[in-house]
Formats: sequence, C-alpha cells, structure tokens
Amino acid sequence: WLPVWMCPPGIKLGEPNRTKMHLFNPLMNSIIDGESTTRHAASGDRRKIVLLDEFAKVENGEAMRSATADVTPCRIVNSTPAGAGTEYSDWINSGQIKVFMLPWYEHPDKGRGRYVERNEKTNEWEIKSPWFNKEVLRRSPKIIAQEILMQDIESGDVFFNIPNLKQHKDLFGRKPLSVYDIDFKKDVTTESIPKIIQKHDISRIKIKKTSKGSLSLWVELLLGRLDQNKTYIFGIDTSKGMGASNSVISILCVETMEKVGEWADANTLPYDFARIIVALALWVGGTRPRRIPFLIWEKNGPGWEVGKLLVKKYLYPYYYCTRTAGIVGVKITKKYGYHTSAQSKRELLQLLDKAYAQTNYV
Repeated sequence: WLPVWMCPPGIKLGEPNRTKMHLFNPLMNSIIDGESTTRHAASGDRRKIVLLDEFAKVENGEAMRSATADVTPCRIVNSTPAGAGTEYSDWINSGQIKVFMLPWYEHPDKGRGRYVERNEKTNEWEIKSPWFNKEVLRRSPKIIAQEILMQDIESGDVFFNIPNLKQHKDLFGRKPLSVYDIDFKKDVTTESIPKIIQKHDISRIKIKKTSKGSLSLWVELLLGRLDQNKTYIFGIDTSKGMGASNSVISILCVETMEKVGEWADANTLPYDFARIIVALALWVGGTRPRRIPFLIWEKNGPGWEVGKLLVKKYLYPYYYCTRTAGIVGVKITKKYGYHTSAQSKRELLQLLDKAYAQTNYV
C-alpha cells in the first residue's frame, strides 16, 4: 500500500524480502515484524521501536502494555478511541507520554471546504466540511464520536448523560481554593485512636498546607477548619494502594449539597487509608450533637478491610449500614458499609445522574 518510490526492493507479494508478518529493507538493513495482539505480545523480544496500532480496540490492552515495556525504549501508540476506561484512554490521559492529535479535518480530502459552525445545544464551535456532513447522515453519533471526532467518552457505552456532565462542569467546575496534607501525628498509636475519637482531640492531627497534597478544598476555612455549623458526609472508595487507581474521600456538606473537599491518593495502603479517614473526619468535624462526619464506604474489595478497621479497631461510631432492598419499607441491617452489585450500582448512578441534571449536587 506504499507508493512505489517508498518501497525498498523485493517487498512485493511473493518476493524474497516479504514473508508472513515480516518485511526486510536491504537498503537500510532494517526489519518490520508483525505480532498478534495476544496478552504476551512481543515478550522476550528486543526492538528499537514498537507500534501498537488501534490499541484502544485490543482485548488485552493492560497486559500488552506491560509485556512491551521491556521490549523497546520507544512505543508509539496509535488508535481511534473506543470509549473511556480502555487501556489506551488511560495511557494517553496519564501524562506519561507525548500525545499528537491527527484530526480528520487535516486530511486533504476529508477537510476540503471546511468551516466552523456554532452548535445550538452546547453553544460550542465545531469544525465541519461537506465530507463530514455526509458522514453524519449515514453513521450513528457513537460511530461519529469514535471514528471521526476522537471523543473517548462519547464513543463508549456510558451511563451518564454527556450534555448534563458538560453543563455541570461548565457551571460548577473550578480548581480547589487550597490543598493540604493530613494525617495523625507520628506518635499516635492504633490503640490510642478510639480515645482520640471519643474526645474529639484534633490536637493529635497534623495538617500542612502544600501545593501537591492529597486533600483539596473548595471552600474557605473558618478558624482553620470547615464551617462547624454544618453537617458533613464522607463518600469513600478504597483502592489497593498500589498506584493503579486512587483511594478517594469525597466530602459533602449536607446543608448546601456541595462537594466541599476531596482526598485522593493512589499509593496509600488500606491500613494507612483507614487512619487518614479518621484523622480527616475529626478535623472536618461538624455541628452538634455528633460533631463528626457520617461515613459511607464501598465494602467491596479492599473496602472491606478499611470498614473492619474503622468499626472494630478504631470504634468510629457514625457510619452507614446496609439497607435491605426489595421489601416494603427500609430495614437497616447491622452490616456496615455499602455493598455494590450490578443493580445497586445502577440505582446509585441513576440518582447521581439525576442530581447532575437537576443541579441538586454541586
């Protein structure tokens, strides 16, 4: 498929320098080999450059990324998107590689006669062309997003309404006002934490303002803390703490339904995360009679260990217990934490999508 002037000798079909998944250039003494997209692609091999073509659409993206890491010092990742959450999407958004965009409108044929037009629904300017307009008529919005517009989220099967998310971000999205690091002081032992909770002793907590901390706040502090006339809830999601994904604490003000803070870190082990949850809860505080936040954590996976530490070891007194669904009324069980199943997660996300749409949650 290369122009004749780009082809080295002997690489046409049936010629000696071209065999199955192998091209040899005698002029440069260089080789191009192909590999199937298996989990262990290129493992044990050594190459100057590896091209991972249409990487968003391979089934074993994470394993292939790992397998090729020691094969070459240079990996080129090329793909149209196939939805958010693919290994390709995670990679290009990681900040670890340079990203070069090849938009459709730079193609000499597809972009011929291009112009800009304002979208009446989103109020955003969009680039169009006669070729693009024809494609819109014959393809679905999902395929247009995937194959032409290079849109990760819109090209996948997503739960949330995309216009709602964009509107919510435009209305309320902003950078934090301040960033901190927070934890118990080094001399605080595990055995002493229950008594510290009982006494609401925030003198045992160290908090330091920094530019690269894990705690982000979107409100001004009053006397060095959040407003103590308000009530707070922590939504907690626990990772393994091995760098792959963040452990997160989202801080909600009940009176304003505003997310006032977030703690996030990918390298904190569940045991240490539980200590930080308690330290942050005591520092955040809140109005009487509890004077501490209500904790809700997902107990699937590593969240089970965190929940056990919070309830059994640290004796934190104010937390969510599982509700029994599918019966008349709501029965609160003695099982601490929130267990997610396919159905419960869908119901939860439906409520969140509705809150975004109605701006009930900021």
